[in-house]
Amino acid sequence: IPKSFADYLTANYPEVENVCQLGGVRDASIESKAESFRKLTVVAADSAFFSFFDFPLIRGTSGTDIAPGSVVLSTGTANVIFGRTDVIGEVVDLRTADTTVQLGVSAVLDKLEENSHLGFDALVHPTVLKGGLRLGVTYVLLQHGDAYKSLEGKINADVQRPGIMGPGKATYFLDALADSYFNADNKAPFMKRGSPVFVNVVN
Repeated sequence: IPKSFADYLTANYPEVENVCQLGGVRDASIESKAESFRKLTVVAADSAFFSFFDFPLIRGTSGTDIAPGSVVLSTGTANVIFGRTDVIGEVVDLRTADTTVQLGVSAVLDKLEENSHLGFDALVHPTVLKGGLRLGVTYVLLQHGDAYKSLEGKINADVQRPGIMGPGKATYFLDALADSYFNADNKAPFMKRGSPVFVNVVN
């Protein structure tokens, strides 16, 4: 999904209140002064993230944004890297195949809820990546949540809709968040999926 898609939605569709884009950061490691930590799930998320998701913070303020030059750590990641969670202002290096950037810790998230569909160790702003977000997930907040299929039809009929291959060439699919959780086509490494059969048995 092109990074211009978010701005296009908010500029052209009045039913869209806000948009948030997330993408996985491949082969990422986070380094402190002493060690390098690999096999971490690092997610690039734009500054709207905390407007969409109310993950509680144990360090930092509720108004924290995911900003260029900063990183938000999970409690577990902060403990693994530093052995503690009072790490606001500490500096780490984020390394990928084509990027090395120094980031300051701006917040630490409380333990992620088990029923969250998102799972990650760290959040960074897309500008730390060369080329920004590439493939990822887009969340759309609507004035009326049940209007997503109507919006899907409007977007796909729009000959100017942005697409990686050019205007009007991409086909977009919108799902309610609850439906997305049970959709086997969701293969983003930072998204959990559930089984509706299992849920029905438990209930």
